[in-house]
Order: sequence, then C-alpha cells, then structure tokens
Amino acid sequence: MKAFDGASNIFVVTITGTLSGSHNSAQVAKKLYLEEHPDVNIHIIDTLSAGGENDLIIKN
Repeated sequence: MKAFDGASNIFVVTITGTLSGSHNSAQVAKKLYLEEHPDVNIHIIDTLSAGGENDLIIKN
C-alpha cells in the first residue's frame, strides 16, 4: 500500500462483488489503510460487471 502514500484521493474499481471477492477485499484494505491515513478519501466502485465495459468506467 506504500504506492498510495501521499495521495489524497484513491479510486478503486472492482469487478462485480457477486462473482469475485475483490470488492470485499478492497473494503478490508480501505479499513486498514484508513487506520494509518485517516485524511485520505478512498472511493471503492463495484462495477456490477465482469465484462469489457469496465474499461469504459476506468477510462471515463
């Protein structure tokens, strides 16, 4: 998580939580990171998809 040091906003985009544990893992990581970096805004976005349309979300 050192890659995020110095960031004030972090955006995490995960594939659908119904097919993967990535969204739940991101929530756990957010909680742990905020313990040491309480002033950071972390936004976790569940795309509700596992398809190519996720590229559109990330690029926009």
